[in-house]
Amino acid sequence: MFDKGFNARQEIASISKLQYGGSRKIRLDNADPFWKLTAERPWDPPLADSGKARAFSVGKILKNNLSVRIDRVVVSPFIRCVETALEIVSALCTINDSPNYMDIDEVFDPSKVKVSIENGLCEVSNRINLPSAPEKGEIGFNFSKLEALFPAGTLNQKAEPICEKLPQWEEPSEAAKIRYAMVIRAIANKYPLENILLVTHKIGVKAAVSAFMENIFVYEVNCCGYSHLKRQISFNPSESLLLPESTR
Repeated sequence: MFDKGFNARQEIASISKLQYGGSRKIRLDNADPFWKLTAERPWDPPLADSGKARAFSVGKILKNNLSVRIDRVVVSPFIRCVETALEIVSALCTINDSPNYMDIDEVFDPSKVKVSIENGLCEVSNRINLPSAPEKGEIGFNFSKLEALFPAGTLNQKAEPICEKLPQWEEPSEAAKIRYAMVIRAIANKYPLENILLVTHKIGVKAAVSAFMENIFVYEVNCCGYSHLKRQISFNPSESLLLPESTR
Protein backbone atom coordinates (compact mmCIF):
# COMPACT_ATOMS: atom_id res chain seq x y z
CA MET A 1 0.00 0.00 0.00
CA PHE A 2 1.12 3.56 -0.64
CA ASP A 3 1.65 5.62 2.49
CA LYS A 4 -0.64 8.66 2.23
CA GLY A 5 0.90 10.04 5.41
CA PHE A 6 4.37 10.13 3.88
CA ASN A 7 4.97 13.87 3.97
CA ALA A 8 8.71 14.37 3.58
CA ARG A 9 9.70 17.24 1.30
CA GLN A 10 12.52 15.11 -0.13
CA GLU A 11 11.36 11.77 -1.54
CA ILE A 12 13.15 9.29 -3.74
CA ALA A 13 10.94 6.58 -5.16
CA SER A 14 12.38 3.82 -7.33
CA ILE A 15 10.30 1.83 -9.78
CA SER A 16 11.57 -1.38 -11.37
CA LYS A 17 9.92 -3.23 -14.23
CA LEU A 18 12.43 -5.97 -14.76
CA GLN A 19 10.97 -8.50 -12.36
CA TYR A 20 8.12 -10.17 -14.16
CA GLY A 21 6.06 -12.79 -12.33
CA GLY A 22 3.63 -15.35 -13.67
CA SER A 23 2.08 -14.44 -17.02
CA ARG A 24 3.00 -10.73 -16.91
CA LYS A 25 4.57 -10.23 -20.31
CA ILE A 26 5.09 -6.51 -20.15
CA ARG A 27 8.41 -6.48 -22.03
CA LEU A 28 8.19 -6.98 -25.78
CA ASP A 29 10.82 -9.72 -25.91
CA ASN A 30 8.73 -11.72 -23.43
CA ALA A 31 5.40 -10.94 -25.07
CA ASP A 32 6.68 -11.78 -28.56
CA PRO A 33 9.26 -14.62 -28.61
CA PHE A 34 10.09 -13.83 -32.27
CA TRP A 35 10.92 -10.18 -31.62
CA LYS A 36 14.62 -10.82 -30.99
CA LEU A 37 15.07 -12.52 -34.35
CA THR A 38 14.82 -9.23 -36.23
CA ALA A 39 15.48 -6.67 -33.46
CA GLU A 40 18.19 -4.12 -34.15
CA ARG A 41 18.93 -3.88 -30.42
CA PRO A 42 17.93 -7.22 -28.87
CA TRP A 43 19.59 -6.28 -25.56
CA ASP A 44 17.33 -3.22 -25.19
CA PRO A 45 13.72 -4.42 -25.56
CA PRO A 46 10.86 -1.92 -25.34
CA LEU A 47 7.66 -2.40 -23.36
CA ALA A 48 4.69 -4.28 -24.73
CA ASP A 49 1.36 -2.44 -24.67
CA SER A 50 0.52 -4.19 -21.41
CA GLY A 51 3.72 -2.78 -19.89
CA LYS A 52 2.85 0.74 -20.99
CA ALA A 53 -0.62 0.42 -19.52
CA ARG A 54 0.89 -0.89 -16.28
CA ALA A 55 3.33 2.05 -16.10
CA PHE A 56 0.56 4.60 -16.73
CA SER A 57 -1.54 2.97 -14.01
CA VAL A 58 1.38 3.20 -11.56
CA GLY A 59 1.79 6.88 -12.50
CA LYS A 60 -1.86 7.50 -11.62
CA ILE A 61 -1.41 5.69 -8.30
CA LEU A 62 1.66 7.81 -7.49
CA LYS A 63 -0.23 10.97 -8.39
CA ASN A 64 -3.36 10.17 -6.40
CA ASN A 65 -1.98 8.35 -3.36
CA LEU A 66 1.23 10.12 -2.37
CA SER A 67 0.83 13.11 -0.06
CA VAL A 68 3.60 14.94 -1.92
CA ARG A 69 3.83 15.90 -5.58
CA ILE A 70 6.65 14.40 -7.63
CA ASP A 71 8.68 17.28 -9.06
CA ARG A 72 11.30 15.42 -11.07
CA VAL A 73 11.75 12.07 -12.82
CA VAL A 74 15.26 10.72 -13.46
CA VAL A 75 15.49 7.65 -15.65
CA SER A 76 17.86 4.98 -16.95
CA PRO A 77 18.60 5.30 -20.71
CA PHE A 78 17.32 1.79 -21.51
CA ILE A 79 14.19 2.08 -23.66
CA ARG A 80 12.03 0.02 -21.30
CA CYS A 81 12.82 2.50 -18.52
CA VAL A 82 12.34 5.51 -20.79
CA GLU A 83 8.95 4.19 -21.90
CA THR A 84 8.00 3.50 -18.29
CA ALA A 85 9.00 7.06 -17.34
CA LEU A 86 7.11 8.43 -20.35
CA GLU A 87 3.86 6.80 -19.23
CA ILE A 88 4.38 7.84 -15.61
CA VAL A 89 5.17 11.44 -16.60
CA SER A 90 2.06 11.47 -18.81
CA ALA A 91 -0.03 10.24 -15.87
CA LEU A 92 1.49 12.78 -13.49
CA CYS A 93 0.85 15.66 -15.90
CA THR A 94 -2.74 14.84 -16.83
CA ILE A 95 -5.45 17.03 -15.35
CA ASN A 96 -8.25 14.47 -15.62
CA ASP A 97 -8.30 11.14 -13.81
CA SER A 98 -8.93 8.70 -16.66
CA PRO A 99 -7.19 5.37 -15.93
CA ASN A 100 -6.73 4.65 -19.66
CA TYR A 101 -3.22 5.34 -20.89
CA MET A 102 -4.50 5.48 -24.50
CA ASP A 103 -6.97 8.29 -23.71
CA ILE A 104 -5.87 11.12 -26.03
CA ASP A 105 -8.48 13.51 -24.64
CA GLU A 106 -6.59 14.00 -21.39
CA VAL A 107 -5.76 17.65 -20.54
CA PHE A 108 -1.99 17.86 -20.15
CA ASP A 109 0.08 20.24 -18.00
CA PRO A 110 3.84 19.79 -18.68
CA SER A 111 4.77 22.22 -15.91
CA LYS A 112 3.95 19.61 -13.27
CA VAL A 113 7.17 17.56 -13.61
CA LYS A 114 10.60 17.65 -15.25
CA VAL A 115 12.47 14.61 -16.57
CA SER A 116 16.09 13.78 -17.42
CA ILE A 117 18.11 10.70 -18.38
CA GLU A 118 20.88 9.43 -16.09
CA ASN A 119 23.63 7.00 -17.19
CA GLY A 120 24.26 6.01 -13.59
CA LEU A 121 20.82 4.40 -13.30
CA CYS A 122 21.38 2.01 -16.22
CA GLU A 123 21.29 -1.79 -16.11
CA VAL A 124 24.26 -3.73 -14.72
CA SER A 125 26.75 -3.74 -17.57
CA ASN A 126 27.74 -7.38 -17.95
CA ARG A 127 26.91 -10.52 -19.92
CA ILE A 128 24.67 -11.90 -17.17
CA ASN A 129 22.27 -8.97 -17.28
CA LEU A 130 22.71 -8.17 -20.98
CA PRO A 131 23.18 -11.58 -22.64
CA SER A 132 22.39 -10.27 -26.14
CA ALA A 133 24.76 -7.29 -26.00
CA PRO A 134 27.57 -6.89 -28.59
CA GLU A 135 30.86 -8.65 -27.91
CA LYS A 136 32.53 -5.76 -26.08
CA GLY A 137 29.35 -4.39 -24.54
CA GLU A 138 29.15 -1.47 -26.96
CA ILE A 139 25.45 -0.93 -26.46
CA GLY A 140 25.31 2.84 -26.98
CA PHE A 141 22.24 5.10 -26.80
CA ASN A 142 20.83 7.80 -29.03
CA PHE A 143 20.04 10.27 -26.27
CA SER A 144 18.50 12.85 -28.59
CA LYS A 145 16.06 10.23 -29.87
CA LEU A 146 15.21 9.07 -26.35
CA GLU A 147 14.69 12.61 -25.07
CA ALA A 148 12.40 13.39 -28.00
CA LEU A 149 9.96 10.73 -26.75
CA PHE A 150 8.95 12.82 -23.74
CA PRO A 151 6.06 15.29 -23.99
CA ALA A 152 7.00 18.82 -24.96
CA GLY A 153 7.85 20.94 -21.95
CA THR A 154 8.74 18.08 -19.60
CA LEU A 155 12.40 17.52 -20.56
CA ASN A 156 14.99 19.34 -18.45
CA GLN A 157 17.54 20.10 -21.17
CA LYS A 158 19.92 21.80 -18.75
CA ALA A 159 20.24 18.81 -16.42
CA GLU A 160 23.75 17.37 -16.37
CA PRO A 161 24.09 13.65 -15.60
CA ILE A 162 25.78 12.42 -12.45
CA CYS A 163 27.70 9.88 -14.57
CA GLU A 164 28.86 11.24 -17.92
CA LYS A 165 29.68 7.77 -19.23
CA LEU A 166 28.04 4.35 -19.06
CA PRO A 167 29.62 1.78 -16.71
CA GLN A 168 32.52 -0.22 -18.08
CA TRP A 169 31.65 -3.57 -19.61
CA GLU A 170 31.74 -6.63 -17.34
CA GLU A 171 30.73 -4.57 -14.34
CA PRO A 172 30.46 -6.82 -11.25
CA SER A 173 27.06 -6.85 -9.57
CA GLU A 174 28.54 -5.62 -6.29
CA ALA A 175 30.14 -2.68 -8.09
CA ALA A 176 26.78 -1.88 -9.67
CA LYS A 177 25.12 -1.78 -6.24
CA ILE A 178 27.72 0.73 -5.09
CA ARG A 179 27.12 2.75 -8.26
CA TYR A 180 23.36 2.84 -7.69
CA ALA A 181 23.78 3.94 -4.08
CA MET A 182 26.25 6.67 -5.09
CA VAL A 183 23.98 7.97 -7.84
CA ILE A 184 20.87 7.94 -5.63
CA ARG A 185 22.67 9.97 -2.98
CA ALA A 186 24.14 12.35 -5.57
CA ILE A 187 20.73 13.00 -7.14
CA ALA A 188 19.21 13.66 -3.71
CA ASN A 189 21.97 16.17 -2.98
CA LYS A 190 21.65 17.78 -6.42
CA TYR A 191 17.94 18.51 -5.97
CA PRO A 192 17.53 19.07 -2.20
CA LEU A 193 14.13 20.78 -2.43
CA GLU A 194 12.46 18.39 -4.85
CA ASN A 195 10.50 15.16 -4.58
CA ILE A 196 12.16 12.79 -7.03
CA LEU A 197 11.10 9.63 -8.82
CA LEU A 198 13.88 7.33 -10.09
CA VAL A 199 13.02 4.86 -12.84
CA THR A 200 15.70 2.18 -12.88
CA HIS A 201 16.26 -1.59 -12.86
CA LYS A 202 15.72 -4.40 -10.38
CA ILE A 203 19.15 -4.23 -8.77
CA GLY A 204 18.77 -0.45 -8.52
CA VAL A 205 15.62 -0.87 -6.46
CA LYS A 206 17.37 -3.46 -4.27
CA ALA A 207 20.27 -1.06 -3.72
CA ALA A 208 17.88 1.75 -2.81
CA VAL A 209 16.85 -0.33 0.20
CA SER A 210 19.86 -2.39 1.24
CA ALA A 211 22.44 0.40 0.83
CA PHE A 212 20.63 2.71 3.23
CA MET A 213 19.33 0.28 5.83
CA GLU A 214 21.58 -1.78 8.06
CA ASN A 215 21.15 -5.57 7.95
CA ILE A 216 18.41 -5.39 5.30
CA PHE A 217 18.64 -7.48 2.13
CA VAL A 218 16.08 -7.48 -0.69
CA TYR A 219 15.59 -10.87 -2.33
CA GLU A 220 13.02 -9.98 -4.96
CA VAL A 221 11.41 -6.98 -6.67
CA ASN A 222 8.02 -7.21 -8.36
CA CYS A 223 7.04 -5.61 -11.63
CA CYS A 224 6.91 -1.86 -10.93
CA GLY A 225 8.11 -2.55 -7.39
CA TYR A 226 9.19 0.58 -5.56
CA SER A 227 10.85 1.91 -2.45
CA HIS A 228 10.70 5.32 -0.76
CA LEU A 229 13.68 7.12 0.69
CA LYS A 230 13.37 10.38 2.60
CA ARG A 231 15.61 12.83 4.40
CA GLN A 232 15.44 16.23 6.03
CA ILE A 233 15.89 19.24 3.78
CA SER A 234 19.49 20.41 3.78
CA PHE A 235 21.49 22.61 1.46
CA ASN A 236 24.65 20.75 2.43
CA PRO A 237 25.54 17.38 0.84
CA SER A 238 24.06 14.67 3.04
CA GLU A 239 24.95 11.05 3.65
CA SER A 240 21.64 10.45 5.39
CA LEU A 241 18.75 8.81 3.57
CA LEU A 242 16.00 7.18 5.63
CA LEU A 243 13.61 4.49 4.45
CA PRO A 244 9.99 4.66 5.67
CA GLU A 245 7.73 1.64 5.89
CA SER A 246 6.09 2.26 2.49
CA THR A 247 8.51 -0.02 0.65
CA ARG A 248 6.89 -2.50 -1.68
